[in-house]
Amino acid sequence: MQEAPLYISIFGVSVPAYGVALAASVLFALPILFVCLRTKGMGKRLIPIALTMLASGMLGSRLLFCAYALIGEADYMAERGISALWMVHDGGLMMYGALFAVLIGLSLYSKAMGLKPRKTLDAAAPALCFFVSLARFSEYFTVSTGRMDVEAEMEGLMLYPFAWENAYGEWVHPIFMFEGIFLILLSVYLLIRLHKKQSAFWQFLLIYSAAQLIMESLSRYGAPAFGFVKLNMLIAAFTLAGYCIYSIVRGVRGAWISFGLLAVILGAIIGIEFALDKSSVSNALLYALMALLIVCLSAGAVRFIGAVESEERRRLNPPSSTAA
Repeated sequence: MQEAPLYISIFGVSVPAYGVALAASVLFALPILFVCLRTKGMGKRLIPIALTMLASGMLGSRLLFCAYALIGEADYMAERGISALWMVHDGGLMMYGALFAVLIGLSLYSKAMGLKPRKTLDAAAPALCFFVSLARFSEYFTVSTGRMDVEAEMEGLMLYPFAWENAYGEWVHPIFMFEGIFLILLSVYLLIRLHKKQSAFWQFLLIYSAAQLIMESLSRYGAPAFGFVKLNMLIAAFTLAGYCIYSIVRGVRGAWISFGLLAVILGAIIGIEFALDKSSVSNALLYALMALLIVCLSAGAVRFIGAVESEERRRLNPPSSTAA
């Protein structure tokens, strides 16, 4: 079930409330971006970095949606043609497209300006995470009941604040609200650990991907999917696996073990996904088990990022050996 988005009037012009909320989210994230850039000694680069993030994020989110629509919603692209790329008002922005585009955009900007891409990405990570949280709140409050579980199947969680009653008198799980709260907590975590050696950006991306596995599972309506396979869950799994494969290519010690553990956890999560609504075990218990696996996966990802970067630092600065 997906309701039409809300519209508001600004100087007599009717505009989507979601677009206004997204613009406000960008403004609210700017102070965090400035503080993080100043901490990294790049405070004077606020405007070009912010514009790079905004432009690349918008372009990437729209490109991913149109790429998905070519396969999953062929009629949508057939009606609009190439003009669909810039018809943002028509709906269709995908968060993963924005995140990977920001990764590419800031990396290219850093290379052009003679900066270290990792330093720029790490400085941008807390603000980017905070923006994504506000974007989820925006979608929840302005697009209404899309992508929420409206079936009273998790008896223990069918009460406020775990479930809210919508305008139709149905009890719904506000998935975007849960995701927004989680991402605010994650942005605080990234701010606290900004001075640590582990990459803040990769921590954000991998923990976000781990969380997407359960968030997308809970989302029952409106999620982009190929049949019963949801696109965001696929991208999340490939993102986690991709980082492991990168570490294997780089020859990081223990990378194959980490990849094997990731495969086991992903396999267990897939098994739980298939068991939902089909086994004698209650969905509430299955989701609790999935959440536990996600926590383990996130904690393992943080430790693995540290191991990968320690290995890279060791290679860049090998210990000097003295002749006996």
